Amino acid sequence: MSRVEEASLTIPETADEDEAAAIAAAVAAHLRDREAAAAAAAAEG
Repeated sequence: MSRVEEASLTIPETADEDEAAAIAAAVAAHLRDREAAAAAAAAEG
């Protein structure tokens, strides 16, 4: 079973390109970790 959640990300206007990339990468990693944890929990039953 797949669950899709809508999300949005707002980068502060004061963030430079490197800071914006770091924020986006951190959020993406968090979302991947959540997805992996959910898949592991589903596999356990």
